[in-house]
Amino acid sequence: MPRGVNSTQTFHNTVTEFTEELVACPYNMAHQLRPARLVRHLVICRRESLSCTTNPAYKRALAIRICSYNSSHHIHRADMEHHLTLCSGAMQFRQEQEHMLKNSEVREQKPEIVKKKIAVTAAADSDDEDWDKEMEGLNLGTYNPMEKVVQENLLFNAKGMNKSGRQNIRSMQRLGDKEGLSQVVNGHKNEKGSSSGAGYLPVGMSECPVKKKGNKKK
Repeated sequence: MPRGVNSTQTFHNTVTEFTEELVACPYNMAHQLRPARLVRHLVICRRESLSCTTNPAYKRALAIRICSYNSSHHIHRADMEHHLTLCSGAMQFRQEQEHMLKNSEVREQKPEIVKKKIAVTAAADSDDEDWDKEMEGLNLGTYNPMEKVVQENLLFNAKGMNKSGRQNIRSMQRLGDKEGLSQVVNGHKNEKGSSSGAGYLPVGMSECPVKKKGNKKK
């Protein structure tokens, strides 16, 4: 006996050993498997047990039935009725059947109430979206964005005008000549009522046509 050890002292392993939950196969109790591999094993073990009449598990395999709600439940036929009262798949199936039955009874008993609700909601939707009534009394005219530019004296892109015309517009904006700027932007009408296409220019300002530069021949 080693030194310093009492004869009455006992020893035990302080490290907990790895343990895993195993499930027994219903066809052969010697088959201990992990739950994750049970479904695959049941298919193989049942096929092998029923393949040969001399197999020791043949008679047991004949008496085992597969649950209709869960294929991993292989139960003896004598215990199948009790199993169906506890099977989670069977309970869920019965709950779904009861729910569908209640819904069908409600549809059959109260068709008129459903029709009335649909009619009421349709009438409410039609009243809420009556655009003709909402537009009554409104005086909606056309919108001219250039009038806003003239009134607020805003800068804008004088597209299609030559350099002299753009300078005249900038000058009228600085002077605050809204009437002249409005005629230049929107165009003024002559006495016959047709648009002349040319804008109003204050005294001292003339519209200079754009001169095309030609190539000089040497």
